Amino acid sequence: MGKTGNFFTSITGIWEVFGHESDPYDPCVRVHQTFFSTINNSGYKNETRIIRYDLINRSSPEAIFIGTDNIPSGQEPGFQDLMTISSEKIEIKTNNSLKEQFLLNDTQISGPDNTPVRCVTDKGLVLYLGAMLWWYSQDTDVDLIKLVSYNPSWPVDAELAGRYIMDLCGDTINRVEHYGSTSIPGMPAKPVIDLLVEVKSLLKAITLLLPVISRTKNLELWWYRGHYVLIKRDEKTRIRTHHFHLATKQHRIWQGLKFRDLLRTNPDMAGAYADLKLKLAEEYYYDRERYTMEKSDFIRKILYSG
Repeated sequence: MGKTGNFFTSITGIWEVFGHESDPYDPCVRVHQTFFSTINNSGYKNETRIIRYDLINRSSPEAIFIGTDNIPSGQEPGFQDLMTISSEKIEIKTNNSLKEQFLLNDTQISGPDNTPVRCVTDKGLVLYLGAMLWWYSQDTDVDLIKLVSYNPSWPVDAELAGRYIMDLCGDTINRVEHYGSTSIPGMPAKPVIDLLVEVKSLLKAITLLLPVISRTKNLELWWYRGHYVLIKRDEKTRIRTHHFHLATKQHRIWQGLKFRDLLRTNPDMAGAYADLKLKLAEEYYYDRERYTMEKSDFIRKILYSG
């Protein structure tokens, strides 16, 4: 990546420890919460491309913030460190002085500017591409939780969205399923279509998607420990319209289909879930990740009861 010139002035990284909790989704959500909090106060200009790398297996309980060299002063200590990645090494610099260096034992490269999806260093650290997005200040407001009544057109929208992701990823996809609240008749929901996308190779799928994300400013990519979520926004309003959850067949996210099918056939269960969603949407309308996390206990109870 040393050939990319000033590309790294648009990188912000958060390295975070993902522990061995029973549900790895929760620590990922905490990372995203920290990330949102950081970039919302970063002073970025609109249309800044941001790339985040997550450190998966660091043994010490610390998070290292790595930011751009033009972040306003007054941020958290270390946030103005600059991270650069080449095919041979990762360097972290403070005020142009080398702070730490990691040699790469293995790098899987893909996408624009040779963006690494996975890096393994000589010190046993594994970095994964955590997020790739275009920063717009208004995204903070349009991402507020707003539930609407069920729309009978959602299944049609899901079918069209399935064709869209198939066009992007081609024969790397085995199947596409509509899931989440918009797939359950009568369920109030955020007007965002969720699709589960089974891929043969996550790396190959991301390799195909990264160039598209790099030139299309209404697409974002987010890592959720073992799978990626491609977010599609309306180009004018910046409102989210679709979430494409890309995962291999073995990933636990496919349990979401069981949850969908249970609520489709059990009105009382669906009603209880709808009541919970409405309550949480009122309480956490400003925090998407917290809203999602607070539903986890109900979902686990349904999936594992009996």
